Amino acid sequence: LRKIPLDDKKTFEMLSSGHTMGVFQLSGDGMTKWLKELKPNRVEDIMAMVALYRPGPMAIIPEYIARKEDPSKVSYFDPKMEKILDKSYGLLVYQDDCLYTAIELAGYNWVEVDKFRKAIGKKIPEEMAAQKEKFIQGCINNGYTLKKAQEIFALIEPFTSYGFNKAHAASYGMLAYRTAYMKANYPVEYMCALLTAESEDAEKIASGVEECRNLGIIVIPPDINKSGSGFEIETNKDSLSGRAIRFGLNAIKNVGVAAIDNIINERDKNGPFINFNDFCLRVDSQKVNKKVLESLIKVGAMEIFGNRNAMLISVDKIRTENEKYAAQIKSGQSSFFDISTKKGEKIKPPDDNFPIVDDMDQKQKLLLEKELLGVYVTTNPISKLLEPFKDLNLPKISEILNKNPDTAVKFSAVINRFKTILTKKNNAKMAFVTLRDETAQIEAVLFPKLFETFQDLLVENKPVFVEGKTNLRDNVLSILIDSISETPPKNIPKFDFTIQVPPKTTKTQLMNLNRLLKNNPNGHRGLIIMPDGKKITLSYGVNYTTKLQSEINKILDFKTVD
Repeated sequence: LRKIPLDDKKTFEMLSSGHTMGVFQLSGDGMTKWLKELKPNRVEDIMAMVALYRPGPMAIIPEYIARKEDPSKVSYFDPKMEKILDKSYGLLVYQDDCLYTAIELAGYNWVEVDKFRKAIGKKIPEEMAAQKEKFIQGCINNGYTLKKAQEIFALIEPFTSYGFNKAHAASYGMLAYRTAYMKANYPVEYMCALLTAESEDAEKIASGVEECRNLGIIVIPPDINKSGSGFEIETNKDSLSGRAIRFGLNAIKNVGVAAIDNIINERDKNGPFINFNDFCLRVDSQKVNKKVLESLIKVGAMEIFGNRNAMLISVDKIRTENEKYAAQIKSGQSSFFDISTKKGEKIKPPDDNFPIVDDMDQKQKLLLEKELLGVYVTTNPISKLLEPFKDLNLPKISEILNKNPDTAVKFSAVINRFKTILTKKNNAKMAFVTLRDETAQIEAVLFPKLFETFQDLLVENKPVFVEGKTNLRDNVLSILIDSISETPPKNIPKFDFTIQVPPKTTKTQLMNLNRLLKNNPNGHRGLIIMPDGKKITLSYGVNYTTKLQSEINKILDFKTVD
């Protein structure tokens, strides 16, 4: 891995297109969104993003992207800093940048700057207050005005929330690049390894299988004659690079290690199983019991022997008959497969002679796949339903479940089920809705006023576009729905929030607004519309919440528009 090229075009194209699932430090909807805008083309960009996507310096990301896209926007807050910040387009990105700023502009020595580093890292207000006073005075002693000194220190303050040192970011960045390189250049092998590593987490397996579909890698259900214990690669001309990923037997619910070892050892020793009778005769009926057999049948691992309903009906009869055969073989003190009728010919197992019944329909098969594997493998009906929303690059529910409470969200989902109730206060209708996508499900609430507007859209298995806010209750995250639509919006707004500045707003109010927004860094993009209609795009990201909106309202004495 240390010898791989650091300018691999495939790797950067993959990251720029948003295929970040499973890449160290770079997956998740927030990071993916910024990478698609950044379009990284050098390792330094990845290192910078690893450092910037943190609570402190996150607000710098939009400006970093803008300067990368347009070099004419690159500037340095002091000419002395060009030698230090040339790789980061003149912006403070790492904790080290703050320390060099203190040395170059405020006259710190190495002992003093180490105390400065500790103050930043420990996040102790008293220590930072003392360092702020020392830093500003040092800048003034070196010829800077008080205003300029304060402006420079304001650039450092976000790092007191959280900031990576450069060595840490470089290590993470290189590991991120290497995992991205492996995925871009060896996608089948990488995804197979990823599925294996996450085999205990059903949601991550679901996300992995969905990513395989996006990459053109076919994922195949378990097969009694082809599956090993875990995920394996096998030849498939219809899959990416001519290779597919096969589910292992250990992914099947109710099929334990003892049964799997017995099945694989017998298959390796005496060859593939010819039919259902052959399988039942050759495996240990105590290890591969009725429950194991039924799970193998239901999930489709034995479909090569016949239709699933016929096998399920015949399980008891065939097991009983084969136990008799096994007892006869045991009493004869010889192996069933060593008895020959002609020279060199082994006895064939009895034909299965299954009853003629209708097979399961595709819907039943998919439901059993989901029940026993935890994921739709053959095809995902939810993916098909959500196809109209695919190009919007919306976050998945599995990612939304990791968001903080009171976060605005927009996503697509299928209505899995819903329950309408009457409120105690005024007997008004509202609904509890379960929303699902390919990765997970989440509960949502539709309150009475909105219920009247959207009740006609509450239909099971209907794909919808949802806007709302996350809400934490009893330690469970849910969605408070603001709107539902059955068609994707024509355009997803470029901005996460908009602030309309009222007439007669003073300069002091605008300064207070700017300070408030900068003190709440995150990844939400904002637009400010001035009284004269001028639109100002915020160059930094903001943690836009209901609480912050209230604070904005107090400053402007005006309603904020989301």
